[in-house]
Amino acid sequence: MPSKVAHVRLPEAEYKFIDEAIDNGYFSSRTDFIKSAVRLQIHETSKRVLADLKKKKRRKKISHAELLKSAKKSRKAVYREIWS
Repeated sequence: MPSKVAHVRLPEAEYKFIDEAIDNGYFSSRTDFIKSAVRLQIHETSKRVLADLKKKKRRKKISHAELLKSAKKSRKAVYREIWS
């Protein structure tokens, strides 16, 4: 999957935090930090989607098979987005 460029404005304090994390060896570059942060948010969002699906299952009596199918579909989309 081809990469795209995103321009992000950050407050000075956040920029300094990123640079300190790099200086302390947690990340190799600003790009590495930002990519990691994006992956983490995608993961957290996919967990919320799954939680929402589970709530929907309880409310609307969705079958376990339907819930599993939806979860697998969401997980595949997330993994494709991150690692493809």
